[in-house]
Amino acid sequence: MGEYTAPAIAGSLEVWKTVVSTPGWLGDPQRSGQALYSQIRRWYELIVLGQDPTTLIGPAAVMRNYRTLARAFQLFWPQLLATVFGVSALITLLFLVNVEGATAWEKTLSGVLAAVGLSLAGLTGTLKNSAQALTKRLRQDAYTDLVALAVQTAPTPPDASALQRSIRRRSLTPATPN
Repeated sequence: MGEYTAPAIAGSLEVWKTVVSTPGWLGDPQRSGQALYSQIRRWYELIVLGQDPTTLIGPAAVMRNYRTLARAFQLFWPQLLATVFGVSALITLLFLVNVEGATAWEKTLSGVLAAVGLSLAGLTGTLKNSAQALTKRLRQDAYTDLVALAVQTAPTPPDASALQRSIRRRSLTPATPN
């Protein structure tokens, strides 16, 4: 089995657990029965036939997942902030050097801030291995959510967020090698 198969199945099991316990979501028994048959068939394809669950994700689905972008910003905000600070101080220094009337202490302060900001950005950049591990984990989390969403065949939920809440309740995620 692929690394995303077990989390995808766990996510779809959580969805069906919620479907069964929510009468408004269960709806018409005929439609629900057909959806459950499709779900069992999908599980069979994943487990027995060895289908890669990432093939069920539509093109550009990762880009539409805004939570991935927000999580990436949360993980890398120190590096982004230090880089923006250093570049801003460097631009200020270049401006002050070319402007007549700028005092020496302004130029010195701007130079020191630029050096500190860019050094800090460089220092955080040396933590490349941990950042790459975080990136891999971020990609795995995004793909796990997308695969779990693509694998499930439950009836349409009563509200749009019910499906996402059900999928997020799964406790199984792919392992991240260090």
